[in-house]
Amino acid sequence: MLQGLKNFGKAAGGAAKLKSQQARMQKMLAEIEEMGSDEKEMVKIWINGNQEITKMEISPKLTNFVNDSFFNVETDDEEKKADLINKGQKFLSTPFIKAFKDATEKVQKAVVKKMTENGGIGDLMSMLQAAGGA
Repeated sequence: MLQGLKNFGKAAGGAAKLKSQQARMQKMLAEIEEMGSDEKEMVKIWINGNQEITKMEISPKLTNFVNDSFFNVETDDEEKKADLINKGQKFLSTPFIKAFKDATEKVQKAVVKKMTENGGIGDLMSMLQAAGGA
């Protein structure tokens, strides 16, 4: 029974250390921010190390082009109008997807670099060991 209490004490201490390391890593991740864009920089997206979008910029050139080419076309043909709106939505989504992918790749590289520089990888391994996973 005494051994069980000792093990419980160790586990509680390990959990507190784990929680502290986790909080430190979350703070470190929140401080990382990278910007990604499509190749023409019509859309720019900033993402932090927690994979949250923190800011977005859309070029007026892009919105004007999409409005003029797809959304504000004068036509009485409802089918044609619906088709143009659908094409406009698909056209508009492409630079957002590319910017998001670019930002995500950059922030993932920055996270690995920051964790390596600050011992975060070691913290991660300690967390896994404390949890019994390594």
